[in-house]
Amino acid sequence: MTEMTKTPPKWVKPTVDYLGLLAFVGVYLAGRVFTDRTNNEDLLTASWGMAAGSAVALALGLAILKKIPPLPLFTGASAVVFAGLALIFHDTIFIKIKLTIIDGILAGALIGGQLMGKAPLKAMLGEALHLEPATWTKLTWRYAGFFAACAIGNEIIWRNAGAGHVWSEDVWVFYRFPGIMILALLFSFSQVPLMMKDMMAHEEGKETPPVPPAD
Repeated sequence: MTEMTKTPPKWVKPTVDYLGLLAFVGVYLAGRVFTDRTNNEDLLTASWGMAAGSAVALALGLAILKKIPPLPLFTGASAVVFAGLALIFHDTIFIKIKLTIIDGILAGALIGGQLMGKAPLKAMLGEALHLEPATWTKLTWRYAGFFAACAIGNEIIWRNAGAGHVWSEDVWVFYRFPGIMILALLFSFSQVPLMMKDMMAHEEGKETPPVPPAD
């Protein structure tokens, strides 16, 4: 009974990480299939899905886990804020630049914290992993690079997607989800050798790599 209490259901983490984006894409696709509205109107409607989905995900996470690690809490709360801004100002740019701003902040926070001699990635992930300081340092620089690349990629894609541009709006939507999620998973698993080497030294080979949030 004690073990069951300590181990939260496996569906909680992916729900907290991805429910907002899943709702966003689901509402967007429903609008594209069942209505004749413009892409811009579909994105605004999908913003309701992102705001509601992210709020529900955070509420579920808090109710079950009692405490959400800083990184998913930050990304989930920011999804609600940016979706709300898009709806208040009736402008989809807030949804489009969200990834650029959030990933830029995360990259800057990791770089700044590391230069100050802190362990920013460890602080963001809470107790998800137990690694040596040298390993945390390597992971911090790598994740900072990943977040920076995602921010740059988002800028390139959203600025070239939409009416009169190279790609349709759909390209950017699918880059957001599941594109970013797939990239995050691939990047995370590329870090397995580094973490396995550390964990094997401490007989903790069952830990899993942290996955950057797609939100």
